[in-house]
Amino acid sequence: MDPQASLTRAFGEKDKDGLLYRALWQQTALPVVPISENLTLTPSSIDLSRGEKQSISEPVREFLLETCLKKTGLPDQSTVILDCPPSLGILSIVCLATARHLCVVVQPGGFELRTLVHLDDTVRIFRERVNPNLSVLGAVLTNCHPRRAITEQV
Repeated sequence: MDPQASLTRAFGEKDKDGLLYRALWQQTALPVVPISENLTLTPSSIDLSRGEKQSISEPVREFLLETCLKKTGLPDQSTVILDCPPSLGILSIVCLATARHLCVVVQPGGFELRTLVHLDDTVRIFRERVNPNLSVLGAVLTNCHPRRAITEQV
């Protein structure tokens, strides 16, 4: 769900036709690309950034992804990992409305620490208004420097 598509590129895939974008706004099954025996990927692309602007007027935009996932036909015991953009825009909101659990990847820094407080408030509001099943599993720290005091604070 990240228009930067870094994870898509990390797996050597591309979505040059904007299939994820089209699936979301046509409410069809998500495109699924096999990566290995037990791993599939729905490739992302810059086309999703168009969707941020378009979805503002969608009356039930929070459920765009959930509807598409139901139509995708994944095996019952599937675990779906949603790679969200690094902001709380519409695409991240769509993911929060769909997800059962949230794991935050964060770099230890002052701005990031303030963002975590804001994210906690956002999750609380989502539980109350949109997705009562959403829970926070925790955070994964990245680019840590063990000697920096901010790493310990975060």
